[in-house]
Amino acid sequence: MKLELNQNEISEAIINKAVDELLGDKGRMYDLIRKEASERISAAIEKRLNNAVEEALNTIMEHALNGEVSPVNVWGEREGDPTTIRAALHDRAKSFWSEQVDKNGKRNNYSGVPRYEHVLSVITAHEFDSAVKQNIANIAGAVKDAVRKDFYDAVDVKLDAFFKINSSTDQKRNKSCT
Repeated sequence: MKLELNQNEISEAIINKAVDELLGDKGRMYDLIRKEASERISAAIEKRLNNAVEEALNTIMEHALNGEVSPVNVWGEREGDPTTIRAALHDRAKSFWSEQVDKNGKRNNYSGVPRYEHVLSVITAHEFDSAVKQNIANIAGAVKDAVRKDFYDAVDVKLDAFFKINSSTDQKRNKSCT
C-alpha cells in the first residue's frame, strides 16, 4: 500500500484541524472566543442604549423646562400669564431667598432679614467661632510651653544654687555649676 499526499491535501488537513481545534464545540478557544464576543457585544449594546436613553432624557428635560405652561387654580382654570417651568423655578427661588426670616430662619413677615442674609450670617458665625476656638487653643498651648520653660529655668537656677556639683544632665548641656 502506497500512501500519497500532495501539498494541497496536507494544507487542507492542517486547516481543518486548526478550525476544529479553534471553533469546535469542545475546543478551549471556542469558549474563549464565545465569551469575549459576548462581552464585547453586551458592552456595545449597553453603550449605545445608554447614549440613546441619555439623549432622549435630555430632549425631554429640555422640552419640560423650556416648554410653555399656563398656571391654573385648584379648579384647573387658567390663571396668570403663560410661562416656563424654568422661569417659575427661578421666580420661586428668588422669592425664597428674599423672604424675611427671624433669627431662627423661620418666616417672619413683620420684621427680620432676608433669608440669604440669615444663612450667610449663620455660616460666617460658625466659621468665625471655629477660628476663634482654634486660636485660643494655639495661644493656650504657647502660654503653657512658655510657663513650663520658665518654671524649668527657675527650678534649674535654684538647684544649681543648692547643689554645687555637675550632674550628668549638666554635663550633657555643657553647664558648669561652680
